[in-house]
Amino acid sequence: LNGYVTTYSHLSGFARGIQEGTKVRQGQIIGYVGNTGLSTGPHLHYEVAMAGKPVDPARQTARSVQLAGRDLAGFHAARRALAQYA
Repeated sequence: LNGYVTTYSHLSGFARGIQEGTKVRQGQIIGYVGNTGLSTGPHLHYEVAMAGKPVDPARQTARSVQLAGRDLAGFHAARRALAQYA
């Protein structure tokens, strides 16, 4: 989209229907954490590139989004659920 390309490396496998070139949406399961190549443990290696050059995805946000209501409550619930792994 808009010249951006993402890569997802070291996966143990892709979700059903996902293959190279498939457009994905936020929150969609695309694959499963793996430990391939010379990696030292299970993880996902995620990269964003534009025009073939790596870019920092944190700096590519066009605008900030202010969550409210159910969206904000859902964000906090997901954050609490993930905190158990920290």
